[in-house]
Amino acid sequence: MDFKNFIEDAKSKILGEDSKGKSRRGGFVDGVSNVLGAGQEMASDAAGKLVDDFNQMLPVLSSVGYDLKQLEIELGVPPKIISHFTFAAERAVEPLVALEQLTNNTLGYNVLKALLYAERHKQKFEVAGMSFDHIELEAGLIPSVKLCYVPCAKQMDFHDTIVNQ
Repeated sequence: MDFKNFIEDAKSKILGEDSKGKSRRGGFVDGVSNVLGAGQEMASDAAGKLVDDFNQMLPVLSSVGYDLKQLEIELGVPPKIISHFTFAAERAVEPLVALEQLTNNTLGYNVLKALLYAERHKQKFEVAGMSFDHIELEAGLIPSVKLCYVPCAKQMDFHDTIVNQ
């Protein structure tokens, strides 16, 4: 097979065409589609397991004073769980006791460690006219912790004025 025929054959496989230019099932496009579908299915299964661990840790986190404000589940490859927590003023359980309760829940243990870390550091950052609001944790291949701030006094903008009338 010469180089020109090789290129044409590869092109037809990528485009899913037969030698006459007619569309056909199979080939590279369907192969890629099948691989992506399998990857998404695995990501969905992995996210389901993460959500199970997440549900088991919530009562423990709540007892330590961390309340879930919002949860996002990203069904990509790899999947991610993005949680938003607020800090409550009172704790029913000490953090070290809660960590002990989460030793069999790797996700919960790591989330609580991240929340404790963020709580210790949240006051280190001062942003003019803003106050600390909540922490955002992204549990994925590369975990991240975000400290989130909001304006101290919400200023009414034009949209609020129109909506509230």
